[in-house]
Amino acid sequence: MSVQSTLARPRGPAGNWAPRDDSVLDAAQTRLRHSAYLELRRVQCDCQDGVLTLEGAVSSHYLRQVAQATVQGLYGIVEINNSLEVVPCCLTRDGWGSE
Repeated sequence: MSVQSTLARPRGPAGNWAPRDDSVLDAAQTRLRHSAYLELRRVQCDCQDGVLTLEGAVSSHYLRQVAQATVQGLYGIVEINNSLEVVPCCLTRDGWGSE
């Protein structure tokens, strides 16, 4: 059984080691999938060069911020691009109710 390191690429002027993007992505997705908020379990993530992008739709600005806070602080994330769209789940073209 071999052990694969997640410290694969040097980054920064001092050659600091940082985790690979797929490791960061796995960690972010795990945090979101285990959230107590069911909507956050559907949030999609992508990570390129330490920039984590959150995509999808949530029903409130609060949940948009909770999603960002859930992944904030993960080792290897340089920036979070929160592209979540806020779409009220109960509001339709005719007012309240289902479509």
